[in-house]
Amino acid sequence: MDVREAASGLFFIFSLRHLPCISDFVELSSEQYSSYYAQGGDISSRVYAFTPAEQNMPGRFAIVREGQIKQILAAGAILKAIADKSGFVYHSDSELLEYIEKVMPGIESVALRRA
Repeated sequence: MDVREAASGLFFIFSLRHLPCISDFVELSSEQYSSYYAQGGDISSRVYAFTPAEQNMPGRFAIVREGQIKQILAAGAILKAIADKSGFVYHSDSELLEYIEKVMPGIESVALRRA
């Protein structure tokens, strides 16, 4: 993964303040694909809806392509690895993201600028 791809995944994570897992992404149904395409959406690759299962994120919804999911999950794995290697124990996405922001000041703003 190159820097731009990592920044794209980090942008998604820091924008939502949530580390998605694969089950948060559901491929569009046939009807949803038709609607998405009719609205000018690019369907050259599989398209998914981000619909987090967590109860504290009602109404969150985003459309992402298959490649973007890989970037998002890889960026999340990098953030988790940073915490794990330092021995930091976290109990929520919020705790992990706050820790990352402390040990890597400015990462959120860099991710937001580069995406």
